[in-house]
Amino acid sequence: DELKAILTVAYLNRHGHKISRIAGLKPVERDQLAREVARSAGDRDDILDSLKVAMLSFDEQLFEKVTSRYRADHTFSQLVEQVFVPLLEQIGMLWVTNAICPAHEHFISNLLRQKLLAATDGITVTPRPAGPVHVLYLPENEIHELGLLYVNYVLRLHGHRTIYLGQSVPRQDLLQVEGLFQDELVLVTLLMANPPPDELQG
Repeated sequence: DELKAILTVAYLNRHGHKISRIAGLKPVERDQLAREVARSAGDRDDILDSLKVAMLSFDEQLFEKVTSRYRADHTFSQLVEQVFVPLLEQIGMLWVTNAICPAHEHFISNLLRQKLLAATDGITVTPRPAGPVHVLYLPENEIHELGLLYVNYVLRLHGHRTIYLGQSVPRQDLLQVEGLFQDELVLVTLLMANPPPDELQG
């Protein structure tokens, strides 16, 4: 609550509201004013601040409004690379300093995940395109899949065939998948933790 108050006050002040006026508002009024300002967010810093306000307030409607406005003039890849990636970096800093709780991180991560899945679902799948099959997976004990979901989106956007296996895939399962295909397979993964040495071998 303290972080939310500090961010909200700084956000409103940066948008022309005097500290004296902000100080006279009740917390509910201050939050409402911040949401109203956020709905007209323009530049990227405003957008990032607005999305953090949405996260701290668990406000999915605000998240949708801000991202939809940005998408009106930008591609989905631009939304991910210019907004979502910097947002996750800033959230990461808030996380390591214990400024936000796990619920905040789960809330915003799930909203981003929904966006990535919806965008990927909107791509017409080419029936058996030429070239290798890309198998996307996270090794055992890896659960942070937003980056891998985006890689899957980009590959499909460019006409590549992908098989998305998702989080925490045992090595034995990968070997079974390999045995089912005569096509050339390209294994694609993203590592956050340090895997055992045998996970990095052939």
